[in-house]
Amino acid sequence: ISQNVSVDAKFPFLPRYGIRIVMTRDADKMKFFGYGPKEAYCDKKLSARVGLYTMKVSENFEPYIMPQENSAHYGTEWGIVYSSAGHGLFVTADAPFVFNAQHYSAEYLTVTDHNHLLVPEERTYIYADYKQSGCGSNSCGPGLDMKYALDEKQFKYTVYIKPVFANDTDFFAQSASLREKESD
Repeated sequence: ISQNVSVDAKFPFLPRYGIRIVMTRDADKMKFFGYGPKEAYCDKKLSARVGLYTMKVSENFEPYIMPQENSAHYGTEWGIVYSSAGHGLFVTADAPFVFNAQHYSAEYLTVTDHNHLLVPEERTYIYADYKQSGCGSNSCGPGLDMKYALDEKQFKYTVYIKPVFANDTDFFAQSASLREKESD
């Protein structure tokens, strides 16, 4: 999916830009190559390391007092979300992206006041974001340093989604192959 994006100049910056893929709840395993194992953002990644991480989607959640955007993985090269049978979706992009998988939609997290009120949804949500603005919000500290804001007014984003069997795929080669085809 290739997108040429033009952002209206009246918007100061975007909180995020990307796509969301919805899968069934049984897709509860994830693997990715990027910053992890815990969440990492463009302005909040010093406690994370680039590596290959495997976990359950249900483990990919930071329990903040108020549910909000959490558990994304900045600088991801590729990610896969799959079921215990191995059926899944592979995601990569034309450049490192922000990857996340959860059993909560962004809308549900927004309207829920406290994490003890969350009930996992019967879906798995995959987010493949071109970029996200940093976490600084001025709610309990300084505001967002504008060098971490997604304030680009024109950009192109290409994301690749491919059904795969998790146990039979070299995801590093798969990612390189998809990107190579795009540059041809």
